[in-house]
Amino acid sequence: MLKTVSTLDIPALRFGEREAIRMLAKAGFDGCDWSMFTYTRPDGFFNRPDWREEAKVFKKIADENHIPFLQAHAPFPSDVPGDPDATAKIREYLLLSLEACSLVECPYVIIHPVDSFPSAVDPMMREEAYRLNVEFYGSLIPRARELGVRICLENMFGHNRRYDRIVPRGFSTAEEMAKCIDELSGGIDACLDVGHAVLVNDTMDHMARVLGPRLKTLHVHSNDGVHDRHTAPLVHPMDWESFGKALYDIGFTGAITLEADNFLVPLPDDMIQLGLEFLAANARYVASLVKP
Repeated sequence: MLKTVSTLDIPALRFGEREAIRMLAKAGFDGCDWSMFTYTRPDGFFNRPDWREEAKVFKKIADENHIPFLQAHAPFPSDVPGDPDATAKIREYLLLSLEACSLVECPYVIIHPVDSFPSAVDPMMREEAYRLNVEFYGSLIPRARELGVRICLENMFGHNRRYDRIVPRGFSTAEEMAKCIDELSGGIDACLDVGHAVLVNDTMDHMARVLGPRLKTLHVHSNDGVHDRHTAPLVHPMDWESFGKALYDIGFTGAITLEADNFLVPLPDDMIQLGLEFLAANARYVASLVKP
């Protein structure tokens, strides 16, 4: 059975990363996904003078609890359209995320594509945006290789403000992801967010099959097809059996990594551990479906 992993996000925000690592291990997860979402704030992790020493403490605690860092999620967004100074600062943080992964021996880091995407229905502008991302990821590959960390491109979605609904955008399709990865000669890998696939009216199994050997990491959660709920996999009906078979057929050997943080949000502190145990059971169920 594939290993099961969960984000540190909500437990870390409530109890700190040190305790969150222990909690995930106690809940039965095999690894953790280092969530760096808040690390760019003025008081955030990457703005602490001792962050490298603290990262080494995280690694020690993870080793003691037999729960390695199997993937990470870099801060996002990856750019601020129209603000080159802010974008340059973000790029500095992305490079720090690569270094952080190296310090804890985390093999994969998910980095969002740049967000300068115009209308998904304008093919010429989509191609321009695609080129921007080839350049963007290409600029990060040398440092990632130097540190022994692999970057993963995640499938995304857009938002139509006029009608207040989710729509496809650049890198919403597995075909576009595969094209980018291949153009970069395999210098990056793919992260399939199954909830994002559903939101743009694709299927989890189709995207997995198109990505094939490029697929190294997952974001597993469920939604209602309307909103990006990021809740437990079995809360909303999704075709997990077909997804499991697709992962088996492509020879996927990564982890079933939950990004189901919102399931924990309404829980009081003294129920977070129980919530993590429920999520771990969900992840094990999905992992059990990776079979012929």
